[in-house]
Amino acid sequence: MILEAQIESSPPPTDIQWTKDRNIIKPDGRKFFEVKSDAYNPKLRVENVDFTDSGTYCIAVTNALGSDKDQKTIKVQGILYAVKGLFPSILKCVSFE
Repeated sequence: MILEAQIESSPPPTDIQWTKDRNIIKPDGRKFFEVKSDAYNPKLRVENVDFTDSGTYCIAVTNALGSDKDQKTIKVQGILYAVKGLFPSILKCVSFE
């Protein structure tokens, strides 16, 4: 799952912070990854999505003039397994509220 924000800011953002259920998300290279992009289009990739990834995700953006945030609630509704060739692939059903 990839969470993406489109930021309109002048001056440019100086800090971007992602949270889930008010807990800071620290990209760890295992579950959470920051996708390389410019400061105006930050992306957060969540790997191996399961039911525990349901929750309220928030992005807080700060620049020299202040800060703002936005949030979305994500609900993982199910996990489907599809077999293709020898290796199963996992399809996830995610909804945004």
